[in-house]
Amino acid sequence: FTDGHPRNEPENSIYYARYREGHFERADGLRIAAVDALPFDPALTDQVYGGVTQGRAWIWDIADGQDGHPRIVFTRHPEETDHRYMFARWTGTEWFVTELCAGGRWFPETPEGREEREPHYSGGIVLDHSDPNVVYLSREQNGGFNIERWTTLDGGETWRSESITSDSGVLNVRPFVVRSRPDNSTGLLWMRGRYTHYTKFETAILMQK
Repeated sequence: FTDGHPRNEPENSIYYARYREGHFERADGLRIAAVDALPFDPALTDQVYGGVTQGRAWIWDIADGQDGHPRIVFTRHPEETDHRYMFARWTGTEWFVTELCAGGRWFPETPEGREEREPHYSGGIVLDHSDPNVVYLSREQNGGFNIERWTTLDGGETWRSESITSDSGVLNVRPFVVRSRPDNSTGLLWMRGRYTHYTKFETAILMQK
C-alpha cells in the first residue's frame, strides 16, 4: 500500500503488511496488530521503497514466489514525465529492490494545449502469478507504447526482455495476466487503441494465445 495517490502525495512510498490467522504481520513474521486492535500505525509495517529521496511511487501488483516470499512491481516517478518500473522481492531477511527500465511518460494522449489530468498513469506492469519470475510491462517507444515480457532466473538480479508488440504510434498498455489459465496459454491481455481519458477512449482488449 502507499501513503495515497501520487497526485496528492509528493513523497508517496511503498509499504508491505500481510494478514494471517487474525492478525497483521511484516514480511519477517513480526506481528503488528490483531484484528481487534485496529487501526495500527503504518510506520510499523515494512517500508519497501521510500519516496522521500527517490521520487513518489505507485503500487501495481504483488504475488508470492515459489519460496512463499512476496514480490512486488511498482512505478517510481522522479518526474511526471519519467516513469520507472521497479521490482521488489523479500529475500527472507531484507527487501531487494531494483529498477527494470524506464517506462517513458504517462500513456493518455493529452489534447494539444491541455494539461494532462492523469500524469501518473503509466503504461502498466504486472506479474505472472503462476510464475512471478515473469513480468509484463508497457513502455513508451516508436511513438507509442508497446508490451514487453521480462524474465529473471536469479531473483531479479538480471533480466532478459522480449517484445510482444512493436506497433508504431499506437497504445498497447495495461497488461494483465489471467490467473488459473490453461497450461497452453500465456493468459496475457492488454488494451490497444486511442485513449485520452477514462471518459474518452476507443480501445480493444487483445489476448496473446
